[in-house]
Amino acid sequence: MKKQMTPDEAYWKALSLPRKTFRRTREIEDIILTDPIFAYYYACDILRDRWKKAEHIIATDPESAFCYAKDVIEGRWIEAEDVIANSNQHNQMYLLDMFDNDPPSDYASKSSLGLYFYAKNVLKGRLPTELHNKMLCFAIIEPDTKHIKTYFKSKKYQ
Repeated sequence: MKKQMTPDEAYWKALSLPRKTFRRTREIEDIILTDPIFAYYYACDILRDRWKKAEHIIATDPESAFCYAKDVIEGRWIEAEDVIANSNQHNQMYLLDMFDNDPPSDYASKSSLGLYFYAKNVLKGRLPTELHNKMLCFAIIEPDTKHIKTYFKSKKYQ
């Protein structure tokens, strides 16, 4: 009985084929579709374009989603922003790469870091009441977070 390829084996097999003779195959793509990081790699390195069929898989993993937005879409990927915002590391990179730390309010409201950058860099002052209250909620959940402490200790934001 033939052993099933893993997503990384399928990716490397597709990558090893010469560009001129490469043909997309359902067998390889179905295997790669089971892993968000290799689906991102496949779209970025082999297809060199968006892979709509894989986007729902890629959007489940913050690292894959961030990299796909940055390297493949080359801009905001609204459908994956909730997942990205829930990862401190990838949220911070997304805020910097997509918005140069000046996020729009719709993205900023997804995380305490986004709200902090929105207050600091966009508003240059206190958040509007609704967003300020959201920051208070984040403060309850993440009480020891440096940017939350900075926001609430600064007179600029009160």
